[in-house]
Amino acid sequence: LGKVALAVDELSQTTRLQFVDGPFTIAFARGYWILFDELNLAQDTVLQAIESALDTRQLIIHNMSSAQQSVVVHRMHPDFRLFATQNPNTGFFKGKREKLSPSFLSRFRPLIFKELPDSEWREIVKKRLSTLMPDQADVLAELLVSNFNANIKAALHDSTQTLIEAGPYAEISIRELLKWVELLLCWQKQNPLWSQDTTIRAALLSFSAWCVYGARYRATGRRLVENILTDNGRGGWGCPALKNIKMIVNHVEKCVYFD
Repeated sequence: LGKVALAVDELSQTTRLQFVDGPFTIAFARGYWILFDELNLAQDTVLQAIESALDTRQLIIHNMSSAQQSVVVHRMHPDFRLFATQNPNTGFFKGKREKLSPSFLSRFRPLIFKELPDSEWREIVKKRLSTLMPDQADVLAELLVSNFNANIKAALHDSTQTLIEAGPYAEISIRELLKWVELLLCWQKQNPLWSQDTTIRAALLSFSAWCVYGARYRATGRRLVENILTDNGRGGWGCPALKNIKMIVNHVEKCVYFD
């Protein structure tokens, strides 16, 4: 909604405490569209203020930094739109998410998005890879999504075995897949030609997969990733070449390069 912060007075060129409008207040008054990610993690006071603003079509701000204008009233702009998201109360976060009240949810039109099918994941990966390696994008998308990502998701959600590891770091989503793609794109920027040597290509895929998936785990999850990479010891892409591949961290570009 906003906060009291130091602001520069344009006339006197001095600093003073002043209430600065937050993203919601600005969007509410000026007619912008705004998205709140994981709104159910917001404080109750914030949710109550938003609910009241949506009901009354006005937002009342108590400005403690000004004695002359202690209360500021913003009218809802007709073009204002509010979008909000929240993750399902499942998996590791089951029972740990705040539940939004029915009265609050009644202000929204709910849409439930299921997990993307592998076909759409392949299309997303192919589109990202095609920017630098159009000739290999289709094949790599199949390898990354169907040959590895699908296998690790199936293993993690296998009800016949005990939980591999519990914790927020153990959750696998499309973020990991996109991180893997970014690692390959970083390598491609430094090496214009995608290697035709199957051994080198397998080592590159194995190492990059380990950086994103294997290194996030701490115990049994690491063995799970290694088993998938090596096809349970029968070959596969080979063991992650952590000792043989040289890594270079570029803090300016915020990228990790490996050779």
